[in-house]
Amino acid sequence: METQIVDAETTVKKKPGLRGAAQANAAQDKIEYIEKALALAIDYTFMTKGQLLDFLAKQR
Repeated sequence: METQIVDAETTVKKKPGLRGAAQANAAQDKIEYIEKALALAIDYTFMTKGQLLDFLAKQR
């Protein structure tokens, strides 16, 4: 699998003060969520033969 890193800037204007800090924290939380979701999806998509057999055996 090949990945391509894209460097892009947001179009959302940064808010000043506490609202800006909350905005930055929310963005960081979303990034972490997406990274975890992507890792989980990749684990299920690219299972080894043994993992696939175990997964299917548990479904019965």
